[in-house]
Amino acid sequence: DDMLIYYYDLHGKPVQYKQEKTGRFLDLIRVRWSNPELHRDKFGKPIKYQSPAGSGSHLYIPEAIRTMYRHNRSIPRLFIQEGEKKAEKSCKHGIPSVGIMGIQNLGYNNMLPEELQLLIQECGVKEVVFLLD
Repeated sequence: DDMLIYYYDLHGKPVQYKQEKTGRFLDLIRVRWSNPELHRDKFGKPIKYQSPAGSGSHLYIPEAIRTMYRHNRSIPRLFIQEGEKKAEKSCKHGIPSVGIMGIQNLGYNNMLPEELQLLIQECGVKEVVFLLD
């Protein structure tokens, strides 16, 4: 019952990262463990979501948002949700949303994700709402 979460860019191509050990580029797939107690971090704390080592922080873009971007549709208000599942669910209910991996993962190297900037520019986003758990 574990869930695999596949990351795609604005153009629908898999997001890739460079694997630390081999230097190969791999598709970014996060895991939502159905039983976090069986998966613990180095401090012994249960892990609910797990990303591959060295994969970095990425924006989760639901298919509904990718479609709006491809067709240059207006998104007056864009929501940034903490979590991929919340972003998907919101989109299914007509609330345009993207997801972040956690509250510490909105930006990388003191910058907002480039894809978020492109989405805001191309879809004429006027307001961004940041929702936390």
